[in-house]
This record gives sequence, structure tokens and C-alpha cells, in this order.
Amino acid sequence: MTRGVPRLPPEARERLARFVRDSNRVREPDWAIVERRIGSPGSPVRWQRFTAERDRRYGEGKWSVGYYWEDRFIPEPEAIDRFYNVSYSRFLARNDDLVDSLCSMAADLTDSSAKLRGDPFLEVNAIKNALLELDRPLAGPILLDLGIQSGISDAMAAGRVPFMGGLNGWSLEQFWFGEHRCIGQLR
Repeated sequence: MTRGVPRLPPEARERLARFVRDSNRVREPDWAIVERRIGSPGSPVRWQRFTAERDRRYGEGKWSVGYYWEDRFIPEPEAIDRFYNVSYSRFLARNDDLVDSLCSMAADLTDSSAKLRGDPFLEVNAIKNALLELDRPLAGPILLDLGIQSGISDAMAAGRVPFMGGLNGWSLEQFWFGEHRCIGQLR
């Protein structure tokens, strides 16, 4: 006993330490993969029908588009950071001439084709995040539309960006809409 505090026996200290460690651990949601190879969402109308059907089938808020990777389901918001942004970061870090051209040409980026489809601006956001990591600001005079596939925007299209720096020889686009894209349902 030290200063009026009883000392726990070793097995009780171990149980207490395990309890504290386990209670502080962030538990990932438990997902079951219920559909595989779902491909591209397509038009906004098709996507609305797709989500309405999945809400009916699995329950609103109880399913997610994601990716099956390394024996686990990764919801799309996490996959954007883990795969999409990392792939663009690695690609632009290895292509100084492309980054130089982009930064001297563009004041900002947009994607008219993503806007028409109602898609999130994944490429725009991934490129901007990569430029921030590289500490390379856009300093050009124009608004560069990545949705118009020509020149520099074509060179940065997801179909030309190696997935995770060249893993498995896939492009980012092949991974993103390929066999790993699936639906997970919360258990």
C-alpha cells in the first residue's frame, strides 16, 4: 500500500489495462458484402433508382458503396482518401513537368462532365490535395476544365493515373469501377 491506495494484484492490473485498452479502441463497423462488381453509377437518374432500390433492399443508411480490398470492405468515403487521393499524390509527385504546366496554366480546376453526371469532383479534389501536399499552388490565368479531355486534362485523367503508384498494373479508373467496387451492408 502506497499512501493509502491499495495495490492491485498483477492479474487484476492486467484485466484493468486490457479493459482500458479495449474501451479506447475505435471499433470499425462490421460490413457484409452483399453485391459485387457494381461498376459505374451512370446518369443521375440511374443513380437515384440504384440508391432507392438499395434503400428498399438493405435499409436506408445501412448500406454503402465501397471496395473489397485486403479481405475487408472499405466504404467509399474512406476509399477516396486511401486510394483515389493517394494515387493522384503519387502520380503528380513523379511528374514534375506536368505539375509545372498545370500550376502555370490554371488558376482553378473544375470538371464539367462530372457536374453534368451529378458526380462528386473526385479528380479535381484529388489533384488539389496533391498540389497542397507538394506545396505547389495553382498560379495560372485560366479555369481549367478537366471534363474536356484534351492536353493537360487528358494527361491527368483517372484512366492514365496508376493505381497506388502502379500496383497490379491497374489505372486508378480500372480499380475504381472494376471488380473491387461493391455494396456493403451493416450487420
